Amino acid sequence: NCNDGVRIDGTVSLQPANILLPMLEQDKSVLIDDFIATACYAELEPLGDKIFNQFSIDAFTTTMTEWLALLSEPVTTSEEAMALIRQQWLLLRESVKNKSNPSYLLMVGSTNYISAVMTKLAVSMDDASPDIADAFNEVLTIWREYIEKASADFSSEPLQLDGVSVQYLMSKHLI
Repeated sequence: NCNDGVRIDGTVSLQPANILLPMLEQDKSVLIDDFIATACYAELEPLGDKIFNQFSIDAFTTTMTEWLALLSEPVTTSEEAMALIRQQWLLLRESVKNKSNPSYLLMVGSTNYISAVMTKLAVSMDDASPDIADAFNEVLTIWREYIEKASADFSSEPLQLDGVSVQYLMSKHLI
């Protein structure tokens, strides 16, 4: 019993000095690094390629182009704003029907966030508060910029990590 905290009847705990381990020919730090690299950080590129090859950049680009066209005009009423929010969700949901289109997987989280912001503004729009429609359209502009950036980033470097920083949203006063 090497005194790992378990008391086992019939055993005697050993002091660390009494535990004899053979001398290693290799450096312990090298062995530990090799173990961690092998057991904890497996080579993911072959797995990523297998998944990535199922997706179509063209399908993604088509969806993003349609999305940007949908968001191209400012809104003036609460009804227009709510319809726009619904239409973008329908477009994103429609993209799921094409199994090779990664749009939903890539954009659902951001869409959920921005839709919450847009909905709060949309339900508050009325003739007495024209500044809310202006705020909605400002968010709409930021959202278009975000979609353009996400689309360009994914299209040019599809296997990169998400490079979008919350600093971008903070600079636009959305957080």
